Amino acid sequence: MQIKKMWQILVAEDDNTKFVLIEYDISDTFGSEAQITRVKTVAELKRVYSEQGYNFSFIVLDANLKDGATLEFLDEILAREFKKPIIANSSNHEHRMTQMKFGCTHEGGLNLKNVLADIRSELIS
Repeated sequence: MQIKKMWQILVAEDDNTKFVLIEYDISDTFGSEAQITRVKTVAELKRVYSEQGYNFSFIVLDANLKDGATLEFLDEILAREFKKPIIANSSNHEHRMTQMKFGCTHEGGLNLKNVLADIRSELIS
């Protein structure tokens, strides 16, 4: 009997249309084993990460959420504590570059589908 790997994925995205696209790409890459937790605010991001951060396989992070920028949290907490992939996924290229400087490990954006496939390969190897 083969045990299926479940992928716990934290997605910080406040725009519903963008979230649907992200969710589609994740589901297409990880299949039914993907369990997505979505947050729409920095406050939710901090709370969910403090409660469940160790469970997540990777994080998809927008630069700006409804209540502010995620850079401070990325710099102070995520980049120091979370030793798994963090995808910079702002729709703005300059914001993604800033996210990368602050500790994201992968650049998503229009390349998200390919990045997800790379991360899947990294995680199962």
